[in-house]
Amino acid sequence: MALKNLIPWKKKDESLAVRRPENPVEALRSEVDRLFEGALSLWPNAFDFADRRLTGGFLPEVDLTETDQEVKVTAELPGLDEKDLELNIEEGGLTIRGEKRQEREEERKGTYFSERSYGAFHRYIPLPEDLLRDKAEAKFRKGVLEVSIPKAPEAASKRKALTIKVE
Repeated sequence: MALKNLIPWKKKDESLAVRRPENPVEALRSEVDRLFEGALSLWPNAFDFADRRLTGGFLPEVDLTETDQEVKVTAELPGLDEKDLELNIEEGGLTIRGEKRQEREEERKGTYFSERSYGAFHRYIPLPEDLLRDKAEAKFRKGVLEVSIPKAPEAASKRKALTIKVE
């Protein structure tokens, strides 16, 4: 056997030319990301896992609750200040945008360590149409954002309870 037959990039088989991560954990992560991206592409508006890498892995958790009087949106934003946030309420919903920056520097025993991370994010939360958007209020306390939007008085009259028949 000739030595050139042992060199993978000299062979004509294209499958050997694909570069695979050397770290097995990174290879597994990349394969799982690829599988999820393929599965989620079947649904419109599915979260693209590649976007999580662009946001530094930070995407705030959001809860939406509704009562007869209001709709409340609660978002967990640890490590952020109110100056890092931008809220916009429009006809279709609420948009929360923000930037999370972290810097850490440390020097001990003659070594210097510096680490920085940055991530921008935005979440769009669709809202019902029967809200009084001009009376919306936002509070930010200890990393938790609460947005309360009152409902129009006629919104409660549009609601109808249904009875479930057991057959």
